[in-house]
Amino acid sequence: MTTGDRSPDQERDEPELHEITLPVFDWLIIDAVLDNQASILASTDHGEAARELAATRRVGWDLLPDWPTEPGGFATWPRPDQTVTIALSPARWGQVADALAGAGEERLAVSILDHLG
Repeated sequence: MTTGDRSPDQERDEPELHEITLPVFDWLIIDAVLDNQASILASTDHGEAARELAATRRVGWDLLPDWPTEPGGFATWPRPDQTVTIALSPARWGQVADALAGAGEERLAVSILDHLG
């Protein structure tokens, strides 16, 4: 595996990655929440935290090569049964759950925390 093939968590040699399989529709919600949170952080001089959230978003993008590039593509994507398996460190999943809870997406936040045990 080359450095370009590694996730942000692997780049930092974090202890372990935890895989969670979820509907792509749920990942789209996570992506939107992380995008909003990263924008807020970037505008308040928290650039490093914003970059971490952006890196987490890229993990999902890299696993979904059929992600539409035009808004009209979302009319038929994702398929209702399409899932994605995302591997992040428990700490990174915790950041995702915190962002979701802060955005009122408690169902997803609790689901992620349940997966982590």
